[in-house]
Amino acid sequence: MNASATPEISLNLNTGSNTNDADNTAPTANIDQLMFSTLGSSVGPVYILHNVDDATQTATGSLNGSDLTFNLSSLGVANTTLSTSASETFRISILATNPDDTISLRLLETGVLYSMPGVANANSITLQSPNQLDLGSRTY
Repeated sequence: MNASATPEISLNLNTGSNTNDADNTAPTANIDQLMFSTLGSSVGPVYILHNVDDATQTATGSLNGSDLTFNLSSLGVANTTLSTSASETFRISILATNPDDTISLRLLETGVLYSMPGVANANSITLQSPNQLDLGSRTY
């Protein structure tokens, strides 16, 4: 994120040999939540997330301390479903900033919560990354 950029994150399911055990079909995953750290950024801003392919459906971030959570249910299944042939890219708009606010965002190590339709007990799965993904900082 820089002076003119809006933070984006792309997720995909097309690495490796992914198939459903039961019938060998290609799996899908629904992204349920994205969680970020604001690294103690100003508490005044409003964070809005949308899929870059459909800006009409949005999710407003919920800030708890420095943790920012987006519940993606308001984006609809078409905007949150990953498959072996389709990725999803999400953009975060930061509104209502004060002059000289510095905003920093990092995707948490456990910042992607997803489910896999049609797979037994595959709800609320957390992606475990070795590090936070730094999306950068910007001063307004």
